[in-house]
Amino acid sequence: MKRTLHPVNPAKQKSLNTMIHGLFTAMVVVSLSACNSPKTADPKSVGKKSSSNLAAQQVKGRISAEELDGATMRLNLFGVSYFETSRFKFPILSYSVPDKADYVQIIRCRADAKLGDLDTIEIGASNTQVADQKYKTTDYWKNISSTFGCVTIATSVSIDRFVDYFASDGNWVYVSRACVQSTRLPLDSADATVSPCSRQVSKTPEMRNYINKEKSMSAERKAELLAQRDK
Repeated sequence: MKRTLHPVNPAKQKSLNTMIHGLFTAMVVVSLSACNSPKTADPKSVGKKSSSNLAAQQVKGRISAEELDGATMRLNLFGVSYFETSRFKFPILSYSVPDKADYVQIIRCRADAKLGDLDTIEIGASNTQVADQKYKTTDYWKNISSTFGCVTIATSVSIDRFVDYFASDGNWVYVSRACVQSTRLPLDSADATVSPCSRQVSKTPEMRNYINKEKSMSAERKAELLAQRDK
């Protein structure tokens, strides 16, 4: 059967063309709006991005020799108390790590060890001008680390507490200093030999009459306690 084509009414054709053009324009507008409007991010990706940004903000830059030995690199609130378990107690050191530091080092000394004039200088707080200058010109750490009755017990502690499990019975004091990663030291040749640790040191009050009951316990008794624990 032969299909007969009827002529289209010009008015209707014009109306149809107008409708099609309108629909096409609307589709383009919607498409552009979708591209330009902010997308709702996956919560997981937001967290990753935030963590990444936070990590970038926490990256510490280089430090000058003057800053490294300055008063702001002193450990504040440096003290010693007891950390107690169900059977024993050990000295625990607490302190405020300077913002620009990466880690701390700690020395344990007998209370009667010769520490020079360290006891006469302001300890555990921001320096006075006199004390600050004294620390910049005197390497107390070098002197103390080679003193009879003193031993270095920590060389890279990055948290603000340290438990001394190995102190023997006796009277003890602790000395500490803040350090930075060697990659943060000055690049210029004049400061090339700068130590990564500050000359600013802090000292705790004396811990008197400490008894390490774990160390004084016999090997047989320790084995018994371990067996009881395992049961």
